[in-house]
Amino acid sequence: MGIRIERVLNNNAVVSTDSDGHEIVVIRNGIAFRKKYGGFIAESKIQQIFRLQGQQNQDKFSELLGKIPPKNFEIAQSLIDLAREGYGIELNDSVLITVADHIAGAVQRSKNGINLSNELKGDIKKIYSKEYEIGQYVVRLINQNFQTQFGSDEAAFIAMHILDGRKNVENKQSLNKVIKLIEEIQDILVNFFHRNLDKKSMEYSRLITHLEFFTQRILSGEKRQKTNDVLWKMLSKTYPNSYNSVQKVAGFLKDNYDYKMSKTDQMYLIIHVASLFEKG
Repeated sequence: MGIRIERVLNNNAVVSTDSDGHEIVVIRNGIAFRKKYGGFIAESKIQQIFRLQGQQNQDKFSELLGKIPPKNFEIAQSLIDLAREGYGIELNDSVLITVADHIAGAVQRSKNGINLSNELKGDIKKIYSKEYEIGQYVVRLINQNFQTQFGSDEAAFIAMHILDGRKNVENKQSLNKVIKLIEEIQDILVNFFHRNLDKKSMEYSRLITHLEFFTQRILSGEKRQKTNDVLWKMLSKTYPNSYNSVQKVAGFLKDNYDYKMSKTDQMYLIIHVASLFEKG
């Protein structure tokens, strides 16, 4: 008999329920033409089924479906399936919508000759390798279906959507907050030394990796307990400029994030700052 229509979203999509009683969204071009509540659609006419919880998600889905190709949602669903089945990562339903919408914007920018760079792609690749691998898979699908030539930057952007949409992650911090704090600390260092960061250097890469974990601890309120006073004194005397710059960072964090840097926090940051700004 097929599926029973619970609600028509537009000519290309209807809401129904699966065998477990969960709401689903069924799509195919023209599938709901002249259809209404209570009618049936043959399973042979179904192109794709999506599971979206909540009226807001369904309404947003309906709005976007009239503006972007259904293929975007298929690719986004492939992302969700790979994350769950291949990596054990459960994602919120909203990821289907945000990724589909992101793909539409990325493809349009590419057609207009606009290519965005992701300055944290190296760090995302190293720290969030699973999400980045899924992003690479999605990029291949986008390139195959839309004749684009996206690469690592776009894979990192996709990974960011995955990170932001993860379910059931204890103490999950918004990636945007982490990125914002990293940028704030970088700005303090650049202004102190009056030098731009060498973002292609290994020292910069190590600094960003350190800041990634450090900022997550700041946002979660976690603090280091142990302090090596001998090393602390040696570093403060050997690298006075790096020491003073880290004091600027410490003051900023105390005033803006109510976080008091321990000597150990400062010691590790001095090491990375000195390596980047005072090497040679």
